[in-house]
Amino acid sequence: MLLAGNQQAQSVVRVVAVDADGQIHFSVLPGSVVKNRHLLDRTVA
Repeated sequence: MLLAGNQQAQSVVRVVAVDADGQIHFSVLPGSVVKNRHLLDRTVA
């Protein structure tokens, strides 16, 4: 999970694929950043 966006808009997104050339494909999670913030606190080893 990542926090994506800019100064005007932000969303929590799930990375679904990374191409060989580095292009990242993602899916925007429904709901506000506040609602999904707990997903950003996880650490994956």
